[in-house]
Amino acid sequence: DSEDMQSRVSRLEQLLTSRENNSIDHANLQLANKAALEESHSEIQSALQLSITELRGALATAQTEHRREAGALEQRAVEVEQQLVQVRVEEARQRKELAAEYRVQTDRLEEMLAEAQVENGVREQRCIEFLAVQNDMASAVAEQDRLRTELLRCSI
Repeated sequence: DSEDMQSRVSRLEQLLTSRENNSIDHANLQLANKAALEESHSEIQSALQLSITELRGALATAQTEHRREAGALEQRAVEVEQQLVQVRVEEARQRKELAAEYRVQTDRLEEMLAEAQVENGVREQRCIEFLAVQNDMASAVAEQDRLRTELLRCSI
């Protein structure tokens, strides 16, 4: 029996050692799994943090570009507005010049019309005088003819 008991004790010690070894292996496996899980979690966090940083950088770049483009568009709008003001000023200046030129030409045409009217008056007066002289000459010729005729009668 002592042998049997020893065999049993030995068997129990082996079982106990095996169980302890299994427990140690299980604990080591759990620790390895936990370490792997933490490492994986850390890698995922690092990747997510990198992605967030990259997205923030891309957003900042896009916002900067948007501000730059908005600034450029606003500058262009100011330039176009200034050009429009210049065009309006130039149009107003040209209208004033044209109005002044129109007044000068109108005044000149009125002067020319007045001169032409005076010349026409002078010509009309000369025509009247010429017609009067012609009429007087016709009367004188008629009187001369009448006097000749009478002279001829008297001489006959």
